Amino acid sequence: MSKKKYDTWSYDTVKLDDWGYDCIRVLIGDNVPNALKLAAKEYDHIKKTRKSMTKRDRNTHADAVFIESDYGFFFVFSDETTIEIIAHECFHATLSFMKAKGMKLNKGSEEAYAYLNGVLVERVNKIWKRHKKALK
Repeated sequence: MSKKKYDTWSYDTVKLDDWGYDCIRVLIGDNVPNALKLAAKEYDHIKKTRKSMTKRDRNTHADAVFIESDYGFFFVFSDETTIEIIAHECFHATLSFMKAKGMKLNKGSEEAYAYLNGVLVERVNKIWKRHKKALK
């Protein structure tokens, strides 16, 4: 990668109007802490979200995190994210959204959970692929 560390990050949204949510914000950077730090300089809601996180969570070495805050829902991915990690984080988001809608996971609701998770994985993966393509 020809860009310097800390210079490669992107910000996008996953629209979920059909599920009663405005959007989920997606940050992608060379690593999770740097993506949060850089985005916080430009977006006040991300700055507030970052401040509300514990120091340990802000400085995670994980390749991805899902954040549910008073300022919205966020995915933060590193450049090293895989489709497996995207699916994993999308499942956390699915659980949070369905809980917020009052829908518990059971035999009668598992199809809705599976459908939403599939939608999230597909939409987030498209964003991640665009980010990786832009780095080349």
